[in-house]
Amino acid sequence: MSNTQDKTYHAIFIGGNLPLWGGRVIAGFRLRTSVQRYGYDLLVLDSASMMSTGELTDLLDKVITNETLVIGFSTIWMNGQYDDGLEWCTDEFFSLLKTRYPNVKLVAGGPKNHWVKRSKVIYNNCDWVFTGFSDESFPKFLDYLTRKPDHGFKYFIDSGKRIISSNEQFPTQIPNEIATVYQLEDNFLPYQPMPLEVSRGCIFKCAFCHHPFLGKNDPDKYIRTPDNLAAELRRNYDMFGTTRYTILDDTFNDSMEKLDRLHRAIDLAKLPKFEFVSYIKPELLVTKPEMVPKLIELGLASGYLGMESLKPEARKSIHKGMDAQRILDTVANIRSRSKITFEASFIVGLPHESLDDVMKTHKFVAEHTNTLFTSWHFQGLGLYYDSKLEGYSEMDKDPEKFGYRVLEKKPDHFATWESDYTNSDEAGRYARVLTAQASRQCHIAGWMLAQAWQLGISPEDITNLKGSELKMDEKAFAYTRNMSIETLTRFNIDID
Repeated sequence: MSNTQDKTYHAIFIGGNLPLWGGRVIAGFRLRTSVQRYGYDLLVLDSASMMSTGELTDLLDKVITNETLVIGFSTIWMNGQYDDGLEWCTDEFFSLLKTRYPNVKLVAGGPKNHWVKRSKVIYNNCDWVFTGFSDESFPKFLDYLTRKPDHGFKYFIDSGKRIISSNEQFPTQIPNEIATVYQLEDNFLPYQPMPLEVSRGCIFKCAFCHHPFLGKNDPDKYIRTPDNLAAELRRNYDMFGTTRYTILDDTFNDSMEKLDRLHRAIDLAKLPKFEFVSYIKPELLVTKPEMVPKLIELGLASGYLGMESLKPEARKSIHKGMDAQRILDTVANIRSRSKITFEASFIVGLPHESLDDVMKTHKFVAEHTNTLFTSWHFQGLGLYYDSKLEGYSEMDKDPEKFGYRVLEKKPDHFATWESDYTNSDEAGRYARVLTAQASRQCHIAGWMLAQAWQLGISPEDITNLKGSELKMDEKAFAYTRNMSIETLTRFNIDID
């Protein structure tokens, strides 16, 4: 087996974001940073989705040595593409890996087990499954494989799979340890956004939310320090000229403390400019009006707003009791005094809200794109249950309280439900139809802006053209293919 590379990779990360929605994914770079603290090295292949079977096979043959312990497959942002259109994602390919590298463990990863299962070929062919933030559990796994004492690694068996529930078993305790170190080989260009975690967790507990680490209340236990942030920002600027970011915090503006820390970090890093896309909690723009000028000053280019509903009864039921009109007035004010754009998300199937109510919301938003949301979409309400049929969100745990009748539960899956207003199947279909209608009107905002930055779309086209007119996914696939060619060329692999 040939290997001309001097570098030893203990793990290979295969993943990425095929449509580049929101830019490149942090997962591989985060894991690489974490394992390096333990003395390991990891190769990030976040453009493997556009490699042929032969190309990927030849590349793995070039980089895998006797020191390689793991080939990991991330499923977080592939959106089912692994089983639909990826040439190498077959049982035959995985059989080849097992035959050629019998001592290398095949690992699948994603936010939750049900997400990993969406990539059926990967899930079925990997004996190990990591769920959640794995930057603490994965290096301990490498220690476990190398039989180091005191590795602290643990897992449980479920349906023949070895499951590592990272969020429960290995949560990150020190905020500054989520800093990510990028390398020249990552090939970010100056105009492209880089993913950044300012914090991990959220101070809120929305009734429908499935995110981990909710209810944080001590800034020092979940927000990075200004010095720590500044070091990452300056390193990225010196290496790539980076001034654009996607901030990945579940709620970026959960406190003025967090905004102030980032502001201080930008000053310490002495960046000439800073602009970003992030999740923004809209209610706080109303209750903490001092946030608005701070966000403008920081360089917010576009915010993703979880509006969920405009109907008062529905909003109150999910602990968003604020009158939506106050939010709309604030959004209109921000749009009138800045170049900030907003993408809004809405949920179909909330308590006290009929499908006619949702249609009224869609029509209202469509009539006010110049003053409110540049982009918007809908998603069906999901009640999710884990392998023990236990729920995550308040709605999952007590659906009857919110007016839902659960008809069927499956382990690691969303339940089938009905209410007096709709049911899970109908809500999902309606959300898809309305989102398709919205896409014909939406201009670029929110995470699509980060996609446009990644692809080098001109400011004029970002402002004037609809996302559908730019055929963003086609451009993203072509760009990812170019990334894959650059990687293959770096390792002297022939291009098919």
